[in-house]
Amino acid sequence: MHPNDTIFEVPIIIEPDEDGFHAYCPDLPGLHMPGDTKEEAFENAKDAVKGFLMVKLKYGERIPSSFTEGKTKYAAFLAGAQKQ
Repeated sequence: MHPNDTIFEVPIIIEPDEDGFHAYCPDLPGLHMPGDTKEEAFENAKDAVKGFLMVKLKYGERIPSSFTEGKTKYAAFLAGAQKQ
């Protein structure tokens, strides 16, 4: 990572489905990525979000205001998980 890189905090929700898992970003309607495992679904969603951000930044388009700058690049939330 380059020191001048912008870091965005992007929530990704992971849920089980009949074929394994799917991950989605609530801030990007239509972004639903499958995976055989929750890790694979998470990685697939991260790749999709990266592509989205790269295109927006390349063309000077607005980044959704819900993508806040922060210390965490991605935050994964497993649906139905209990807080400990």
